Amino acid sequence: MGGAFRVEVGQQSVLLSELGDYVLFGPAHAHRLQALGAATMLTVRWSSSR
Repeated sequence: MGGAFRVEVGQQSVLLSELGDYVLFGPAHAHRLQALGAATMLTVRWSSSR
């Protein structure tokens, strides 16, 4: 993927800017994404086992 993203989960803010950077959070965590310029991201979601 490419470019840079700012990810906010709760009160924490993380910058994803290097190949291989990732963030992991559960379904109960509100999150916000911001592309910092032209960028491409891959998002993977999966169902809970409930």
